[in-house]
Amino acid sequence: MHKLLLFICFLFLLGLGNSIYRQDMSNAIFQIVIACILFLLYVVFRRNARKKADFEGWLLTNREQFMMSSELIYDGIRLDKDSELVQYEVCFSFALISLRSKTRHYVKGYHYTPLLNLMFTAYTFLFGWWALPFGPIYTLRSIGSNLFSKPKLLHTVVGELAVAQAAESKDT
Repeated sequence: MHKLLLFICFLFLLGLGNSIYRQDMSNAIFQIVIACILFLLYVVFRRNARKKADFEGWLLTNREQFMMSSELIYDGIRLDKDSELVQYEVCFSFALISLRSKTRHYVKGYHYTPLLNLMFTAYTFLFGWWALPFGPIYTLRSIGSNLFSKPKLLHTVVGELAVAQAAESKDT
């Protein structure tokens, strides 16, 4: 998703050059603002993807220790097998392309999950509709998932990741 954001940011910057050439400053300012917002979102989602991969890899590496130990510490966060994790869905649409993806896992009680839920739901509400036919469908599914999903226990998440890893290694 983050590569699509960067590509669309580049398209707005190309349009900016055209607006400056035509001396259409109101349109140029609009394009600068949109390009900056898209670039900021690119940075946020790229960082999110990196943290998601790191955390999921760490969980898989330490999955047996969770069952034996009372708690482990990841990046200053104390986790035990009964810690609750929350994952949100986001949707981004542009023209004919609509993408839906999951965020990294957030620890309930450590991260401020109501604000994160609001932030990811608002992002999906603003940027998810703009592709037909799947934009509205993905947007409603993502918003519904964010509003009605419940936190999962850490040992459940680790089990799901282990199953996904086994299925992935079986396919290759």
